[in-house]
Amino acid sequence: MDISSLFPGKFIKAADLAGNPKVITIASITNETVGDDLKPVLRWGGSEQGLVLNKTNAMMIAGDLGQETSDWIGKQIEIYPTQTQFGTKIVPAIRVRVPGTADLDSDSGGNPF
Repeated sequence: MDISSLFPGKFIKAADLAGNPKVITIASITNETVGDDLKPVLRWGGSEQGLVLNKTNAMMIAGDLGQETSDWIGKQIEIYPTQTQFGTKIVPAIRVRVPGTADLDSDSGGNPF
């Protein structure tokens, strides 16, 4: 058993996805206090957890669904676990994409080649 599964938090972590992508329907995007900062948090039906949007994920969603977050409500995205570089370390991360584009996505900017 993954120890992180024993301590669910207010916000989803890559480990919560257990290696599997998940298609979600966006229910809301609100600014919430995360630590000492105010950050955008995306929420969807059927989950108590939210996804804290970093700039990368926010811009990926905006590229697909538009700049106005109110236009995102009711639209589907896929969240998936991956890894990213944070300083000198490789760490677990959640990324977003349009459902059905898994074969086109990569850390090289979406170019499949």
